[in-house]
Parts: sequence; C-alpha cells; structure tokens
Amino acid sequence: MIYMSKKAVMISLDEFIHTHAKSRGLNISEVCEKALRE
Repeated sequence: MIYMSKKAVMISLDEFIHTHAKSRGLNISEVCEKALRE
C-alpha cells in the first residue's frame, strides 16, 4: 500500500465517498466505516 499524508488520504477518501457512495445510494457513514476497517 502506498503511504500518503493524512490530509491526502482524507481528500482521496472524500472524493471516493462522494463519487461512489452517491452513485450507489449508500449511506456515507457506512462507507466511512468500511473504508476504516480495510
């Protein structure tokens, strides 16, 4: 896994959540929990 600064990780996670979660109709908090577990 590529290591990035915490800010970069949060930005990429935010983009991922907004693009994928909305298109799939998922709950934002559920996506966050799944991302943190992985």
